[in-house]
Amino acid sequence: MSKIKYLDIIIIFTILLNMLVPYEYYIVEMMIFLAYCIIKSRRLIVKTGADIWIFMFITILAIIMSIYNRIDISFYMIIRGCQYCLGLVIAIYIGVYLQRYFIDEKRLIQDIARAGMLMTIYYIGYLLLLNDFSFATLRENRVNTSIAFIASIQMIMYINNERIFSKKTDRCLLIGSMILSLFGFSRSNLMIILIAFGFSIISKARYKKYFINSFIILLVAILVFIGMAWYYADKPDTLIGSYINKLLLSLSELNSSQVFSSDAEISANWRGYEVSQAVQQFKKSNILQQVFGQGFRGVYVGQYSVYVGGTDGYLPLLHNGYFSVLTYSGIVGLVLYMLFYIKKIIYMKKNGDKITNYTTCIYMSFLVSYIVITFFINGMIAKSIYFIPGIFIGYMASRSRYRLRQY
Repeated sequence: MSKIKYLDIIIIFTILLNMLVPYEYYIVEMMIFLAYCIIKSRRLIVKTGADIWIFMFITILAIIMSIYNRIDISFYMIIRGCQYCLGLVIAIYIGVYLQRYFIDEKRLIQDIARAGMLMTIYYIGYLLLLNDFSFATLRENRVNTSIAFIASIQMIMYINNERIFSKKTDRCLLIGSMILSLFGFSRSNLMIILIAFGFSIISKARYKKYFINSFIILLVAILVFIGMAWYYADKPDTLIGSYINKLLLSLSELNSSQVFSSDAEISANWRGYEVSQAVQQFKKSNILQQVFGQGFRGVYVGQYSVYVGGTDGYLPLLHNGYFSVLTYSGIVGLVLYMLFYIKKIIYMKKNGDKITNYTTCIYMSFLVSYIVITFFINGMIAKSIYFIPGIFIGYMASRSRYRLRQY
């Protein structure tokens, strides 16, 4: 293993904080980290090459529309909304500074892997102390989606025969982070890992034998899932049965067209209820609000807001991140939000051959994962900032334009 330096400790510490502490503390630590990068490099970067102007524009537009709707919104809501929008911008900025002045990509990946190892040890120890492995306990104490991004990086590196440390160490770290990702029985984690696996297969498509083997593995996994779904269909109270039932209900939970006539229906399909309320609110708004947004007040869900962290009947963030953006900054903001992904994917398609194969896979899998999981868990504008994708997006955007100058 390479020698761990002071900056490595800061990166590992920041990743662990992202998975362990509340948002309010974590974003302060990130701001301190960014200030450290600025002071250490003695440079104030303006042009990042990461299109963060999109998030800045969405934030400014949402602030303006919040003031326009000042009767319905408080100063606290505006500050909170700015935190949601600009958290990822800070992470991207840190990634840009790391690339331009401090650290090469392999060392960055090593730090991410170390953080994943420490988190795995902590989490397994914590569960052993609880001595409770029920579905409810595992869900309640699950690690956020950052661990799935760590597992994706390790899997892509392993499949591409790129060593992070040694082969045995990499295998152990990959198994640990995979277990930690799946222990929370999170559909988003599973989706992120499957997308990363898919990009790994695509990257190896030119190797016929590898492609066939991967296809067989995927086919076997699908057949195993179908078999388990059939076996546990009448066992919803078991650990695996609860998870499979949750997977099978994923699409129905997103159904916003149904009529919500009782608290039981709303509870069973809460995400669909959120979207239905967002659609109704959008339709009732005036043309100016539809085009430029309604600001940071969120979506009105009535008395249910107190159960999901809302205030005064409003829910500040929806599980479906696209509708959050639509509510904040209207059609203009949503188009810009999608433009961010489109620009990145087009650039990587044109220049992917100039970047090592595994970094292309990691970067593309992160982008596609965000496009997909934004339907389920906020996306890039969120309360829980995903530091790893943020710094990787910033790092790769800067890497395509600048050569590393280590201090």
